[in-house]
Formats: sequence, structure tokens, C-alpha cells
Amino acid sequence: MKFVHEFSDYPHQKNVDNGWWEYNEITHKCYNAAGGWHFYHPHPKDEFIEGTWDDVLIYEFKLHRNDYITGWISPEGDFFGCSPQEHNRVAEYIYGMTEREMENSGYIKVYELPIWMRNTDRRYDYFGRPTAAQQEVLIKLGIDK
Repeated sequence: MKFVHEFSDYPHQKNVDNGWWEYNEITHKCYNAAGGWHFYHPHPKDEFIEGTWDDVLIYEFKLHRNDYITGWISPEGDFFGCSPQEHNRVAEYIYGMTEREMENSGYIKVYELPIWMRNTDRRYDYFGRPTAAQQEVLIKLGIDK
């Protein structure tokens, strides 16, 4: 399979990281790990690799996972960043749990609303009751609730 790390330009924001998508070269459709799809629109920053979803995650984990402000925060305050589309893959691949099991185990899922749902302000939200360690990470990420 072929995968694309996709970027987009919007009128009010350039070089938006859309995360990794499975790319179908025949239909020019991109599919995310959750089953969503859209037609591919090339961008100069796009990057392609061949492999599986696990290969994509391994590739990304070796690069810059924690520069994301979305991801998972453990009850102990460890942050594992991922793109907004990859929460379920990280839960399965890294932690061996479903998203619900993660949340029930005290992990906080930090996510960002899709760009088309936002106003000019960027909004972040999370589920769960933060521990003191998680609260410190949320503050570092610029999230206050």
C-alpha cells in the first residue's frame, strides 16, 4: 500500500498537517485509519511511503511525534503526540487498547476540532478528569479547561 503524509493550505492557515492517509493511486482517494476519505490534492510538503499502517506509525514515531499538540496523556503525565486522525492507531499499536479502554484507564485524549469546524480561534478539548500530572501537561500544551 502507498501512504501520503498530507499537507494543505487554507486562506487563514498555510501548511496544515493533515496527517497520514492511505493513498489509492487509481482513484486518487485518501483514506484515514478511521475509514474517512477525500480526494487527494497535491501539496509541495506531501511525503509518500510504501507499507502498512504499522509501517507508517513506526516511521512517524522515529521522527517527531511529540511536536503535535494532539495525542494521549497518561495518568502519570507522559504525553504521546499523534495527528488528530491517529488516536485509535496509537491506542492499538502502542498501548494495545481501544480508545475507550484508554479513556477508562485514565488516559486523556487531546484532540483538535477539524479546521472547517473552527472559528478563527483554535480550540482544543479533552475527555477525562485530569490528574495533577496530566494537568501540568495540559497547561504546557496551552490547554486550559
